[in-house]
Amino acid sequence: DGERVTAPGIAVGEAVDTTGAGDLLVSAYIWAELRGATPEERLRWAVLYSALSVKTPTAVGGAVTEERLLDEGERLGLSLPAAI
Repeated sequence: DGERVTAPGIAVGEAVDTTGAGDLLVSAYIWAELRGATPEERLRWAVLYSALSVKTPTAVGGAVTEERLLDEGERLGLSLPAAI
């Protein structure tokens, strides 16, 4: 509706591999949208997933699991999105 939405960055320390971080940000935003999250919550989940991704050699090890994303989100106080 034309409202600007922001989310704080997440400190990750030294990045191991930034491959796909932008792609994973977009995928997490869509993941949260499909589960009914608000625009701000979508962006917060997306930023979190992208931040977690740079701490893993994504290109050879795969993306962070949904279980880890949910655990980290809960630790940060994010509302858990509904399952689909």
